[in-house]
Amino acid sequence: MGLRSTAEEWGWVTRTLHWFVALAVFGMIAAGLYAKSRDVSTVAGDLSYFRVIDVHKSLGLLIILLMAFRALWRLSERTPRAPAGLPAWEVVLARVTHLLLYVGLFLIPVSGFLWATAYGEPVRFFGLKLPGLMHLRGAEATLARHVHVLAAFALIAVVTLHFTGALKNHFVGRNDVLHKMLGLAPQERAVLKNE
Repeated sequence: MGLRSTAEEWGWVTRTLHWFVALAVFGMIAAGLYAKSRDVSTVAGDLSYFRVIDVHKSLGLLIILLMAFRALWRLSERTPRAPAGLPAWEVVLARVTHLLLYVGLFLIPVSGFLWATAYGEPVRFFGLKLPGLMHLRGAEATLARHVHVLAAFALIAVVTLHFTGALKNHFVGRNDVLHKMLGLAPQERAVLKNE
């Protein structure tokens, strides 16, 4: 298992970034949905909302940083070959899904940042207050909000497709796509395939 990806397997940097981003995305989505469920008509509900939304925003900013590094890293290394026998449409769908994940993971945090600053909400990165770089107003602020919400639901659909594809490759295709992202050695892959 090397630092960089090869034609046979993903490198440990790419795998580590993949799983950290995945955890941050699940945390960000959970925090965002939980914040929306808070009753902000009470002082306690309002305080609860802002505590949770600060976690949501922090995870969004962390995702931007991780994805920027991941995009640069991905451009500098190889992509492992698709498994032999994988239909061309699945290879194309996987590539489109990955592209949509990259776009969504930049678009959602940026639009969320613009939405938050438009309404005067402070943006904190795990407690550190960040300056508002832009302050949208009116229709632009509404557009940022709509983009953020719609892109978030689209991302949930794309993540579901990505996860379903990984499971399909593992259980139906019986190939080692999932094993490669888990970093399993070839002999461990063979053992798991035969179970």
